[in-house]
Amino acid sequence: MPYGDMWMNGIIWHEKKLIYFFIPKCGGTTLKKIFVDGQGLRYSIPHSAPFERCTPAQAAGMEGYTTFAVVRNPLARLLSLYRDKIRPGYRGWGFK
Repeated sequence: MPYGDMWMNGIIWHEKKLIYFFIPKCGGTTLKKIFVDGQGLRYSIPHSAPFERCTPAQAAGMEGYTTFAVVRNPLARLLSLYRDKIRPGYRGWGFK
């Protein structure tokens, strides 16, 4: 799912009655890997797994399901960005 399709980002795990709403840069790869492994899917890149998806409006109508998202403190994200991409001496691709 490309990031442009965020309106349909609820990932459904029927057996556990869970719906995870993906927010970029908030631990999504780890949670998607848990959903992949738990559902018996075999994908080395969890972002490309064929999850059943739903919109927030569809999730609201799914009785008995727990919906959740993981949010990140914006200051922690900014610090991570600085440490990983901007700080002097960083050897990765960084920003110019």
